[in-house]
Amino acid sequence: MAYTSIVRPELKFASVAWDSYTKNNITQIEAVQLRTAGFALNCYDRYTTSVSGLIKQLGWDSLENKRTANRLNVFYKIVNNQIAIQLPNDLQ
Repeated sequence: MAYTSIVRPELKFASVAWDSYTKNNITQIEAVQLRTAGFALNCYDRYTTSVSGLIKQLGWDSLENKRTANRLNVFYKIVNNQIAIQLPNDLQ
């Protein structure tokens, strides 16, 4: 509950404007979720625990997928005038 109400919104904030494309940055962002999964299930043994198994057990999607869905959602809202955004003159 702490992850979905505190951590994930912070990671989602501004993901539409800044969506990392380098493998290193994506790995660092995903590591936040991986560490949080261990915390959420009180499982800290990094050598014998499958972190991807923890993520599946919790039913969490990858943050990369969430950023993509969020970006597409905002783009849809912009195209369909459902969000107030000022476009530059050359894009109007």
